[in-house]
Amino acid sequence: MAKAAARKTNWFAIWTSVIVAVIVIGAGVAVVVGNSVATSSGTAPAASNLDKDTGALLFGEGENRVETYVDFQCPACNQFEGAYGEQLAELADNNDITLAVHPVAILDRFSMGTNYSSRSANAYYCVADTDSSKLQDFATTLFANQPAENTEGLTDDQLVGFAKDLGVDIATCQQEAKFSKYVTWSTKKLPTNPATGSSATPTIVIDGEYQQLATIGASATFFTDKFGAATPTESPAPDASASPESSSTATPPTAAK
Repeated sequence: MAKAAARKTNWFAIWTSVIVAVIVIGAGVAVVVGNSVATSSGTAPAASNLDKDTGALLFGEGENRVETYVDFQCPACNQFEGAYGEQLAELADNNDITLAVHPVAILDRFSMGTNYSSRSANAYYCVADTDSSKLQDFATTLFANQPAENTEGLTDDQLVGFAKDLGVDIATCQQEAKFSKYVTWSTKKLPTNPATGSSATPTIVIDGEYQQLATIGASATFFTDKFGAATPTESPAPDASASPESSSTATPPTAAK
């Protein structure tokens, strides 16, 4: 999860306050994105903290479960991680919660044909497969180096290099897109917002209940108030263009090598 310095401004609250609508998925697209049945999940990562039913990576052993669905190309996910990532990590470390991180890929259409969302999710699963203790640091690195939308995104060599910097070799795994089918399978599990009928990232679910981002953003200490006493953090100033990323025009992603 993202790390930051002491908080003075809850930028996530400011960001959510200017969101007036989320694109609603049309019935036809909802069938494609939300209700397609995957015949197989493909190869799953050999990670002891993998939830095999959902594809989430689990951190902590708390009674309450906080699930985050993130696309590593999603600017709004980066905003969320900057605002609440450290709180969630500390709560998980203290076993105040079980944190379930779902890497999904709904934004491949914004990487000029390179399928960066799928490739970065595949890289995350490659790290999980090799050394899951480095997952939080790897996710932090991906968000710190997040490419702009409508660019080609980071190369596979760059993703492999970030993992190597953490002592993890994912070169063959990434080259073969080993978990591409698994990324597609797990992405189809992205929940729909019951208030709007849309699917978007980030999505937050607590103990099975979908959370509205505006509600979370109203408090800089939303998670610590609810589950513990971790120290809130300073989030980075938001990109003015950041907004919840919708899967309304996306088709199930295919990872590219």
